This record gives sequence, C-alpha cells and structure tokens, in this order.
Amino acid sequence: MPSSHALITSACVVAIVLADWWTSARLRRAVLLTGAAGCLVVGAAMVYMGAHWVTDVLAGWALGVGLTWPLMLLGRRVPSATAPEHVSER
Repeated sequence: MPSSHALITSACVVAIVLADWWTSARLRRAVLLTGAAGCLVVGAAMVYMGAHWVTDVLAGWALGVGLTWPLMLLGRRVPSATAPEHVSER
C-alpha cells in the first residue's frame, strides 16, 4: 500500500509550486524547499511510527508527483471555460 499521507503532501506541494499565480521565482523556490522538507518530515514520521515501510512512502511520493505534475501541466494548456472569448466589433 502506498502511503496516502505521502501521496497527499507531495501532490499538494506540486500543485502549489506549479500554480500560475507566482510573481517571484525566489518565493516559488522557497515554497518548494519548505514543501519538500514537509514531505520528508511526513514520510519519516510514517516510517518512525511503524505505519508504513520506506517503500510505501516512496511509492506515495511517486504517485503524488506522477499524477499531479502532468495534470497541472495539462491544466495550463486547456483554456478556461470562464475566459471571455474574443468578440470582434462590427
């Protein structure tokens, strides 16, 4: 069983880091490092408490990143349904 805690934390970090609303690359990097540290703490806690094996945590991280990253990139390419279309003036 992959660790759902590891999966959710890694998916959240990827989604936040790949969001389009960042104005500063430096801030994005800081959030990435903080999120990665948080993921490591959660994974280590799961192993320490005996809730999961290391391989379960690694599989959770891989699934979280592997599912979220392509979906976030796909979301950038698909136009928003609420975006106004170009209306030509006559």
